[in-house]
Amino acid sequence: MADAAKNNDKNALIEALDTNLHLWIALKTLAETKHLGVAPDITGNIAKLADYVSEKTFKCGPDISEETLSGFININMQIAEGFLESKCLSGTEEDALALLRAALMLAEAKDKNDKSRLVEALNNNMELWTGIKTLVSAKTHPLAKEIKDNLIRLADFSIKKTFEIGTNTAHAAIDTLININLQISEGLLERVKFAA
Repeated sequence: MADAAKNNDKNALIEALDTNLHLWIALKTLAETKHLGVAPDITGNIAKLADYVSEKTFKCGPDISEETLSGFININMQIAEGFLESKCLSGTEEDALALLRAALMLAEAKDKNDKSRLVEALNNNMELWTGIKTLVSAKTHPLAKEIKDNLIRLADFSIKKTFEIGTNTAHAAIDTLININLQISEGLLERVKFAA
């Protein structure tokens, strides 16, 4: 955001504000569904900050003041620092977050009809699923065989669809990949919740 404002690049600023807005909406959703594992008062504060950022973003748009933009940057840094100090994510939570990020990248590329972003998002998604397949294929991996087999099939499907989609931002399989990532991410977070 700071670079876009400093360079007076309206398009980059709009993109940065959009990304920031998506981040806050996702953060609020995670907090409200208790997937962040933070105290209720912190959840309430995160929700209030998300509402503030959303309201200011929609009200100001690309004509946002330097003061408000600086406030956004400071809020983001303080929240990130607070999360790093308060909690380390488990491997499962990191995997879920990676799947959520991959889904978000795919959705943004599709929504913006941006072929170069789509290629980047598909490459990221393919690397993620290749990694998942490699991990669960190990004989020593603790997951049940049925779950491992299902994840391997999903990985193969995702990789195959990546090549079919290419740079076609209107390809129906993009939504399928997004939904797979969201469902697996949700399943991982549920596992963490029940293990706690």
